[in-house]
Amino acid sequence: MTYRELRILFARIARHDGRLTVLHATDDPLAYPLANMKNCDGERRSWSVAVRDHLRGTYVRVDHLAVFEQYERTSFDPATPTIVPLTAVRETGPRTFEMTWVEVLHVLDEIERVYPQLSVSLVEATLGRNPRYGMGVTASGRAGRILLSRYASFERLREQAG
Repeated sequence: MTYRELRILFARIARHDGRLTVLHATDDPLAYPLANMKNCDGERRSWSVAVRDHLRGTYVRVDHLAVFEQYERTSFDPATPTIVPLTAVRETGPRTFEMTWVEVLHVLDEIERVYPQLSVSLVEATLGRNPRYGMGVTASGRAGRILLSRYASFERLREQAG
């Protein structure tokens, strides 16, 4: 899905009053090769998102808004083949993420409005009951991904980007 579709998905997730959250979102075509295909408008579908259902303890991989719409139409039925139990997910190591979802949305909004030289390439959550988030950001002219594990990290990056 495109970045614009990603933002639409995030808004639709918010309508579920905390039942649904983002477990993982990336634009890395190596992690998700199908994400590099083009959608019907010819735009690169660059984002793949794992949407977590806290009520059912499951998640679903969303590469198109239509997948999420189908998930909504089936009332998040865990018998849907694409829905995976959260127990299948293993954290790869200790997470020190401290951002709330509201802070993630604030960072996305601010980058879109004020900092075109920055782009978000990753959003990742802890597996706990109240997930905390980290974000990967790339800056034009700078190699590698910058990991933002707390909002204060974004504030420092914002000062540097000036």
